[in-house]
Amino acid sequence: MYHPSATRWRAWAVVATLLALGAFPVGASALPGVFAFESKAEARTTSTTVSAIEAPGASPEDIDRLPPSTMIESRLRAGGALTWHLGHAWLQTLALQVQADLFAGPRWAEGVPDRLSADALLSADRSPWQLDQHLVRRLALEADGRWGRIAVGRQVSTWGLGLLAQNGDDEPYQFGLKRRGAVVDRAQLALLPAGFVGDGSMLAYLPLALVFAADDVVDDDLARARDGDSAQQVIAAALLRYPELEFGVYGVQRWQTDRLGLGLDVNVGDVYARWKHNFGKTKVMLATEWLMIRGTTTWFRTATSPSELNVAQHGGMVRLRVQRGDVGVQIDGGLASGDESPFDDTISNFKMAQDMRVGLVLFGEMWRRQSANIVTNLGDPRYSGGAPAGADRFASNGSITGARWLSATVRAKVERLTFLAGVLAADAPTLFVDPHRTGLAGGKPTGPRGGAASHDLGWEFDAAVQYDQPLGGGISLRARMDLGVALPGAAFADANGVASAAAGAAVGQLALRGRW
Repeated sequence: MYHPSATRWRAWAVVATLLALGAFPVGASALPGVFAFESKAEARTTSTTVSAIEAPGASPEDIDRLPPSTMIESRLRAGGALTWHLGHAWLQTLALQVQADLFAGPRWAEGVPDRLSADALLSADRSPWQLDQHLVRRLALEADGRWGRIAVGRQVSTWGLGLLAQNGDDEPYQFGLKRRGAVVDRAQLALLPAGFVGDGSMLAYLPLALVFAADDVVDDDLARARDGDSAQQVIAAALLRYPELEFGVYGVQRWQTDRLGLGLDVNVGDVYARWKHNFGKTKVMLATEWLMIRGTTTWFRTATSPSELNVAQHGGMVRLRVQRGDVGVQIDGGLASGDESPFDDTISNFKMAQDMRVGLVLFGEMWRRQSANIVTNLGDPRYSGGAPAGADRFASNGSITGARWLSATVRAKVERLTFLAGVLAADAPTLFVDPHRTGLAGGKPTGPRGGAASHDLGWEFDAAVQYDQPLGGGISLRARMDLGVALPGAAFADANGVASAAAGAAVGQLALRGRW
């Protein structure tokens, strides 16, 4: 298979965008139409405080917990769209989409141990002047017509409920915050077959879109171009979209080589559906997404497969949302496949997108730190000559991984105040194991604190309050506080069966927002 280089893909995307932009004023002088411009900006500062986390070192004499930590980070996200409404059936609009993230931090008010270096966010303590903190998320030209859409340039990749590809935008029922999303340089063609027939009225009966895209990955959960990773993917999807019903299938072939020369070559199949209906004043939405990943990787090595490993992962989610007026409830149930045999020839532990928010503490903070700690234990020179190649990939980076969960969130709005309360219960579809301690035990499945491997991950309780104050001129101020506590289950017990201490987190946000 021919794998085009990241440089070549990005060069073609830039050339195509420049040609399109050059043609824009020429077309504008020849065709009538109406121009519209809209912009949006948010300056957000966040402080995240996490309690001590039970995460022991490689031997009984080492530390048995990570200290409390406080992180401060800021982000300015700004962008807009210039749209030219032409009004023609075959070329209805031309639009230029622009958006950038400017990050400051993270800065650690209380330090984080070096043993968490496998997690890029937890190991960072950065000046706001570092250029690699900043990212152009969108710089794309789009042409829309009755026949479909062509889009070329820098875009944000998203699909379905966001299990695999997230746009990084916050959602009304989530706790905590989303940071970035998946950013790609993309050439995309979306065709509406029914739009080619007659006067276009067939679109109401068959609103089917066939989508084809080629990506060079700029920044996502698996690859970051600025760090030396090279990742490409081709996408084919079909989406049927009625006013009350959506159904789509999505296929991806992805190949990449990271900065260490380790590779990944996988295929993804994904199916998504969403139904929504109003029963009087009550709005109901039911949605689901399920996916399967198959392929090979050289990220890891085992005694049975010293050259490459198979990838066999799956996951899914079902979401029910019921809302009446300013009160609503959302119930989520999901699955991310696990891997209770870390030394065989197959990686089956699936990580959902890092910005898929489920609860606040259990996955996003507690397991994030524990999994990064395990990577350090794997490379401890007292037990190993060094961490296996690609071992840092075991760190979850806050993703839901190897888990089943059921969560419920209630949301209520009273004038300018919004309240959320949530509960989460989680277990593992396979025994939840620590590869370092399992290796020390001669292959006997062992948990991250030395206890017998278990399915029970535990419970979590969360709450949040948010206040929005309009300031006039399209500007508003948002203040928010999220609090959560996780009660770890038997999977996190020690060798004596003693449960892990509860873990807590508090996230405070202050944001100045504008829309014009």
